[in-house]
Amino acid sequence: LSKSPKKPELFAAPGNGGIAALAKCVDIKATDVEGMVKFAKENQYIQYTIDGKDYLYKIFGVFFEKEYKLDIYHQGDYTEKEMKDYIKQIKESSFYDYDVEVLENDKIITLSTCTRFFEGTTKQFVVVGRMVREDEKVKKYDVKANAKYKEIKEIMKGDDNDEKTEV
Repeated sequence: LSKSPKKPELFAAPGNGGIAALAKCVDIKATDVEGMVKFAKENQYIQYTIDGKDYLYKIFGVFFEKEYKLDIYHQGDYTEKEMKDYIKQIKESSFYDYDVEVLENDKIITLSTCTRFFEGTTKQFVVVGRMVREDEKVKKYDVKANAKYKEIKEIMKGDDNDEKTEV
């Protein structure tokens, strides 16, 4: 993405010197859940550019995957039931309730990266969006922290085994 001629804005929170050449480091500490909520409310879309074409997605799910499982990311066509189940799973796993309608025929993007923030184990941080429909206007939508958010807020307080950044 950083090499795209469209130069999309990439963010890293909190970021470090290594990623600073590729992304804008956002001054949000890993344990600043309130700051992350504010950032999520202000940055509600994913722009994905491939082969010179831009695609815009509305974020509808943000969560940590409990264990590293590559098979949770399906490549190919889902049946209608599988897609409904997938959308339901994403929404139930999300820390936030997004006011985004997602239908089984929508195009979905799943972005995932690893983190060692939790008790020294690797977990996946996942952001999921659905493509903006042709007749849809791009606008801000409602984002609210939910019960899962309370769980993650407690976890994000951290402990002695969490990931450390050496300077």
